[in-house]
This record gives sequence, structure tokens and C-alpha cells, in this order.
Amino acid sequence: DDVYIDGVVTRGEAEALFRLNDHLSRVDPLWDSRFVEAITDFLLVREVPEGWVTEEEANWLISQIQSDGTTRTTTEVDLVLSVLRQAEGAPQKLGRFALDVVSDLIIKIGQADLEMVERMRRALFAPSGDQGTWVSRYEACILFRTNDAIATARNNPAWNDFFARAIANHLLACAHPEPMSESEALSRQTWLADT
Repeated sequence: DDVYIDGVVTRGEAEALFRLNDHLSRVDPLWDSRFVEAITDFLLVREVPEGWVTEEEANWLISQIQSDGTTRTTTEVDLVLSVLRQAEGAPQKLGRFALDVVSDLIIKIGQADLEMVERMRRALFAPSGDQGTWVSRYEACILFRTNDAIATARNNPAWNDFFARAIANHLLACAHPEPMSESEALSRQTWLADT
């Protein structure tokens, strides 16, 4: 709780929290939530421009998570997802990184439980994704790679549903390279009916 006296105000303090996290993660759920909150706050409130993740900040965050050379923890994955959810904008590379690390974690665990399915959903539809709410070819490839690795595992049924819907979304995007918004589709439908 001492971290919250004045918040995390420097990169050095933030990096010290990452080193602590390397030793404390999976020990105390309260630590996990405080760590995610502190680093998210640092990136989106303390760093300029407020509310946005710059290319340089994305590179810094990725390097902090990859610094120890070990497989990412769920705490680090949740941190990236938290930043993407709360940011007004972030580089595409951070969205792709989130998708990659969730995929890697599912493959490492050897199955997709309900929590991991939800993490994958959040990563896939993060605001900095390739095509917004449409699943890109890159994203579809990550999903296929993940599914191939856990195809015979005892996955939560939500995985199969999520995977099928995401790939169907990708195929629709391929069939209609410039998908209309809902309002445009309704307006066109009204015009066609009137004509």
C-alpha cells in the first residue's frame, strides 16, 4: 500500500515493481491486482500523453515483461489487457503482443479454461487490434495455432464456441473487405426496401 502514497511516478519505480513481481507473482492475489493497477495508472496517468500508450511506452512495457526471459505470468498478461482496455489509444504492436502472450500461456498450460478463454477474448477485441471488431488474418492465424496446440485437451466448452465465432468473423471480414457499420447497413436496407 505504500506505493499508493504518491503513486508510481518514475520509470525507475515502475521497473522496481516489475522486479518485485518476478518474485511475488502467484503468491498473493492482492499483490497481483495492486501491481496491475499501479503500472496501468503509471502508463495512462503519469506518462505523457495522458490516456494514451505511445510507441515508446509500448516498447518499454513489452521489454519489462520479457526482461527475465521466462514465460509470462497471468499477472503480466492481465496488466497488458488492463492497459489496452483503459487506454484511449495504443499501438497495434501492443494488441498483437497481448494476443501472442495469451496464446503462449494457453499452450504452456495445455488447455483453455474459462479464464483463459476470457483473456483471449479481451486480447482479440482490444481497441488496438488489427481491424477493430473484425478478426484479421494475423489474429486468425494465432487462434489456429492455439487451437491446434490444444485440440485434444480438456478445454472449457466456451473455447470451441469462441474459436468458431472468431474464425467466422474473420471469414465474413474477408468476404466483405470494407464491412459497413450497423447504422450504414440499416440505412442501406431501408433504402433497398423503399426502392
